[in-house]
Amino acid sequence: MTRWLWIGLTVLLPAAACSNDGEPASTETSPAAGDTSSTSTTGPETTATADTTAEADASDSGGSGTAFTILEWNITGGEVAANVAIVEDVFATEDTDIVVLQETNRGAATIADILGDVYTQAAELDGQEIWIKDDGRFIVREVNVFDFEGGCNGFDLGTPSVALGDTESNEFVHLYSTHLCIPDGFGGATAEPVDALADISNENQQQHMCSLVESMEINAVTGTVVLAADFNDINLSAGESIVEFLQGSGSLNAGFCESPDLGMTEVVVTDVTRIMGSGSSDMYSSQHSVTSNDVGFGQHGYVVAAIDLSAAPNAS
Repeated sequence: MTRWLWIGLTVLLPAAACSNDGEPASTETSPAAGDTSSTSTTGPETTATADTTAEADASDSGGSGTAFTILEWNITGGEVAANVAIVEDVFATEDTDIVVLQETNRGAATIADILGDVYTQAAELDGQEIWIKDDGRFIVREVNVFDFEGGCNGFDLGTPSVALGDTESNEFVHLYSTHLCIPDGFGGATAEPVDALADISNENQQQHMCSLVESMEINAVTGTVVLAADFNDINLSAGESIVEFLQGSGSLNAGFCESPDLGMTEVVVTDVTRIMGSGSSDMYSSQHSVTSNDVGFGQHGYVVAAIDLSAAPNAS
């Protein structure tokens, strides 16, 4: 069986992370050999990240630990340009603190034009994006990318992540934007297999998830891990549920990684779109979902939830 080696790379982003036409600029820089520190200048404040276990800077904190809101959406980027008014209305109406997107690609420039006046793009890779409201609440401590070149049925579907310091709760939140691979049964029971193992319908999907698990486990020790993703959990057989795997109630039959020590909560879901988070379910509230039919375009709807970091296990 072929084994893949997944490498998380630290990305250094300048404050202006978009080119003149609105497309995300290519600014990736690898750290020097043996250097595990990084620096991020994304968003409203420049911070060093050599020690991400330190508490977030709370100089502007009111100490209330109020909840923040997050919107997760596989936005079907190819249809964004023809539906600008709808997209603008969704973002303005929901008015969340964080926006996490997948499948932006052909709509990336339009999305940047819509969000750019209110949000800063904190991370982007292969059509997966994370945007942070530019109001000073969150400090981008670290940006990482997890390449998955050709791993999703020949497509590159890497995952960007950001470590954010919350100035209102002194806590860290680690966000991942992921678009998991499609399984064999995505196109129906008679669809041709999309990966090598005929007896495992989501082999590539399991590989994809396992490329992130170690990072998520490490980050759950020092903060709250939030996975906002298109899970593509369609027509799966027993022993293949990524959701059950992350919740700690199931294992993955391809054996690429062991059940993680996360016990994540399924916060909110519509079709294949989900937000999952570590810690108690008491941290998560105000969940709501909107289907693609209600949105008015695209393959997928979106979900929104509030997360209270003051209730996190690591909160002081």
